Amino acid sequence: MDRLNIQAHKNAIGSSDEFVMESFCTLDKMPFIVNDLLTAEVWKTNVLPLMMEEVAKLSTIKSYMCVYHEASVCNLLEVMLYHKTACESSEDALVELIDYCYRKFLHLQCNAETYAKNRDQCLNDPKKKLNFTPVQDLEHNVKEIEFNSAMICFSIIRFICDHI
Repeated sequence: MDRLNIQAHKNAIGSSDEFVMESFCTLDKMPFIVNDLLTAEVWKTNVLPLMMEEVAKLSTIKSYMCVYHEASVCNLLEVMLYHKTACESSEDALVELIDYCYRKFLHLQCNAETYAKNRDQCLNDPKKKLNFTPVQDLEHNVKEIEFNSAMICFSIIRFICDHI
């Protein structure tokens, strides 16, 4: 999914043939991407807290990739939903996607102070991040990815509204 995301961005930036988006639309795979996004969200919300220490013991990059998948899929959807055909081929999955974005907006609004504190903590003293334990580092990454996903949701909702 990450490679498809990168390719979709390259196509969009280069104003070339957007074959990634066209393939997903033609093969009716847009609901699959939304399902993948929701699955990643459920895993991060319900499973990750139960096994935070075990995941943090993995190498830093492996633990980061576990939580990064949601942001990557969300970003892929953002690029594809820029086009009306992607919105139309999403059909009923758009309702689930709008619900996902709503949850992200609520989470963003309820945790605004936490995000600001998390960001300021690393900006004010970058050396402090070097002393994070693996669990603290993973928690920091989860908060950062959660914030980035919420920001992407603003674009997703805008594109959906534009095409409706």
